[in-house]
Amino acid sequence: MKLYLNSKKMDNYKKSNKLTLSNKIKAKTKKQYKNIIAKNKITENDLQSLTNMICNDFKVNTINVIFTGTQIKKQNSIVKGYCKVQKNIKVIKPLHIKVFKYTSTRKKVIATKTAVNTILLHEIVHYLDYSLFNLSKSIHTAGFYKRITALKNMLNF
Repeated sequence: MKLYLNSKKMDNYKKSNKLTLSNKIKAKTKKQYKNIIAKNKITENDLQSLTNMICNDFKVNTINVIFTGTQIKKQNSIVKGYCKVQKNIKVIKPLHIKVFKYTSTRKKVIATKTAVNTILLHEIVHYLDYSLFNLSKSIHTAGFYKRITALKNMLNF
């Protein structure tokens, strides 16, 4: 099956694939990440403080993080979080990141590492796509996933 994209979407797709994150993560951000990952329970304040530090390291405005609600089941997937943006203006304005606190099936609080590594960092990369790279849409390209991996590696070393 062929995927047909208009030229604007194709330009955004190609740009997304080419973008990389350079290592700007400071030692105190790495320490905060390690402290949060070591916790049994995570709070909205933990997620917000880590997000603020990452944003500051990349010299972009901070974004609010909301940690509440239950993950949403869709046909073939589960929505675990999202980066909400305002699109009805000339410049896309990120509004907040939401990380769902409870699993969709058992309604249990998600594990700390899942909240941070799987959900929060994914949504932060969406945010960086808008605020750092000025993409018109943050899409799941190979380059996007490479940026997530790069951010995780920066925080772990």
